[in-house]
Amino acid sequence: MTHVTPPAPRSPVARRAAGAAALVCALGIAAGWLALRPRSDVAPRPVPAGDPPPAQDAAAVPQRPSPPTGAPNVVVVVTCTLRRDQLTPYGGPGETAPFLQTLASGGARFDDTIASSSWTKESATAILTGHPALDVGMTDPTPALGRRRIAPEVETLAERLAGAGWWTAGVTANPHLNADFGFAQGMDRYHGTVETGFQKVNKRYAADVVTTALQFLDERKPDEQGRPFYLQLVAIDPHFPIETEPGELDRFLHDDVPVRIARYRAMVRRVDDALARMDQGLTDRGYGADDTVFVVVADHGEGLDLPAHHRSQHGRVLYRSLVQVGWLVRGPGVGAGVVVDGLSSQLDVLPTVLGLAGLPTTPPADELQAGYDWSRLLAAGGQTIRQRAIADTWYEGANRASVWTGTRACQRDFGSVGIERDTFETACFDRLQDPDFTQPISDPVLEAALVQWRTDALARAAAFTGGGDAPREDAVRDQLEALGYAQ
Repeated sequence: MTHVTPPAPRSPVARRAAGAAALVCALGIAAGWLALRPRSDVAPRPVPAGDPPPAQDAAAVPQRPSPPTGAPNVVVVVTCTLRRDQLTPYGGPGETAPFLQTLASGGARFDDTIASSSWTKESATAILTGHPALDVGMTDPTPALGRRRIAPEVETLAERLAGAGWWTAGVTANPHLNADFGFAQGMDRYHGTVETGFQKVNKRYAADVVTTALQFLDERKPDEQGRPFYLQLVAIDPHFPIETEPGELDRFLHDDVPVRIARYRAMVRRVDDALARMDQGLTDRGYGADDTVFVVVADHGEGLDLPAHHRSQHGRVLYRSLVQVGWLVRGPGVGAGVVVDGLSSQLDVLPTVLGLAGLPTTPPADELQAGYDWSRLLAAGGQTIRQRAIADTWYEGANRASVWTGTRACQRDFGSVGIERDTFETACFDRLQDPDFTQPISDPVLEAALVQWRTDALARAAAFTGGGDAPREDAVRDQLEALGYAQ
């Protein structure tokens, strides 16, 4: 396959000021919180309109380069609140996610992927930019969530593909990924929750996301149809609040299954059914596994009180149920029934997609700040070389992080506010013998690595001057509150 070199990536992190690290080390975590407060001197970045974007003078639109010869189409689905052990390909019930099982059987399954956070905005940032949220100004240091926006100098996956010749479009059912927050950067078409205006009992479901995505595909102009496409879908069905239809629970209600678990599985099945329709819609339009990369990755899991100390929902703790997520890939260059063993991270999604697209990637200088391209492992499987992955959360007053290896994990509270009664223990755990984190052990080396990572990350955050907050919009605020987010 012929490779073309896209425009040189813009650095997502400014050079660290010489005194930044010293300042953070001297003042500790309090300085980190101050450093992360929204900057009032950063002007909002203009963002595309929802649907469609405003017309532009053809002479003013820069000529898009030609993509690599034989470049595939790319579909990336980010599924919110999707707990790994409830998915059929990862040992969950067969009736919960049959399409995802079909996708895994016809493609590849990553065995041990660690989310960068246990809530959406931080983890979606990692998936779609390839960088931790702290490094690129996307961490909320206060309990009022949902206003941070991607800085213009931070390049998204859509921008990377658009810059190499792809036609791009996105649809999100999660307001955290609306255009106002920077997630439409690089998109030719984008549709967020403001355009649909879902309310408390009318959450936008994956079926509607799929309908809009296929509509975008059908509405391409003649010159756009000659280019490979990138579609980005964000589904949110399993997220609180859950509203089931009469009879929808029947296939999930068993004697030993609590109703809350059955209701959750019904929502997972809604996403699965919608993705099956997406796949069929692509097939009906002449696209398939030989020319289209199809990626499904969860932003985070869900506690489900299973076990109880994992909490019912997500965001504030970092247990396996929240941060070990599913990641499936099918398409050209991907073998059938492949399993990629070893540790992987959400940071690896972007470079792996670029590798499958035939675009150049660079191994990370620091695996805790950037990701690996695992596309070479997807043909026949193999073992990753990642040694560690980080999960970090600043959700509703939480200030916690954890470091994961293939066999162990250490987690630490760095100064959470207002959530002291959470069942979260600063300790290390044996992932193989104690996957639910009930028996603390000591691992001084890994504990020290976590503290060092957080110190360095706060210094990088203090040095990063981009980003800031998007204007508070009443419709988005109401939608986030309907999903349980404090504003």
